[in-house]
Amino acid sequence: MKNKNPDACTKVTALVGDPPKNRRYTIKGILFWTAVVAGLIPAVLSGKHDPTTGIFITGVYLTGVCGIATLVLHPRSFDAYIPICGTILLLAILFLTAALLPVGKMRDTVGDLLFYSSIPLGICLLIHNARRIKKIGFSLAVSIYHFGFWVAWVGLTGAIANAPIT
Repeated sequence: MKNKNPDACTKVTALVGDPPKNRRYTIKGILFWTAVVAGLIPAVLSGKHDPTTGIFITGVYLTGVCGIATLVLHPRSFDAYIPICGTILLLAILFLTAALLPVGKMRDTVGDLLFYSSIPLGICLLIHNARRIKKIGFSLAVSIYHFGFWVAWVGLTGAIANAPIT
């Protein structure tokens, strides 16, 4: 026993543990992609006459599924709440604008400002995603969730800014 190295026990116990598991399929992954495929099939089939309808429904559905997945996978992360808070802010501004401002130039100016606010919003989401990717790695669900939110913001504020009657 006098010739034993004190590190011999640590080397032996390191080999006793479970080998690292390289999981290829997980329950979360299977449920996620099942929900994506189950939602995409009706979305694509609904756009037989007008393919843009199917593309729009697919985008909304993917954003919703990826948003739910982000909330489930990262419930305490700021990534999950950026689009939720942005949507609440947009709706609050729209309702306050409709209730308080008279029809005319001021209301049109608010619509234009909301539309042009999509540029800094997109830059902010891009920088935030780049920092998140550098810090914890790439997440397809979070990226689709943020991109879908930004496209929805641009679409809604663009429609409001270009509406003939506001």
